[in-house]
Amino acid sequence: MRILAMVVSLLCLLVVCAGPASAHSTKGRVKAPLSKADPGINDVAYFVESYVHRVLYSKAAGGGQERYYVKDFISMKRERDRARIDFTVLDKKEHRSFPETMTIERGGDGVWVYRPESGGTPVVVFTFVKKGALTPREEKAALSITGFLVAAGLIAVIWNRKRKRKALCETTGH
Repeated sequence: MRILAMVVSLLCLLVVCAGPASAHSTKGRVKAPLSKADPGINDVAYFVESYVHRVLYSKAAGGGQERYYVKDFISMKRERDRARIDFTVLDKKEHRSFPETMTIERGGDGVWVYRPESGGTPVVVFTFVKKGALTPREEKAALSITGFLVAAGLIAVIWNRKRKRKALCETTGH
């Protein structure tokens, strides 16, 4: 029984910890416009990191691509269809960091866009989703089925142990 409990605990830890470890990996993922109603930092990180690295400071730095990187994300505050993303930028050339903010808006079509402060063309915010990603409804069904199977397995193990104990007691006369 203890071994079964340890195995179930280990599996639960693997399921919970496996996601964050590959949070910013694009392996097995496809690029898609961000259309989540309530996005988090992990959802916008792909876009922000790429935009800061390739576009945001390219004109000001005289084409200084690959000079600026997102060092860390501080916060993301959302109010209705707008979200403010606060983060720290690392300037590799001057070996310094500084705070930066980007604001994204959700359009009428449900897709989030970034409107550059310079008044340039709005840019669609993208994210990476797993190929064949499950919808929330399918995820709940999969979790329900998994929970049912684990519970059924546990009941079967307990029932089998009781049956063996009862058979042992009958053969020994206790």
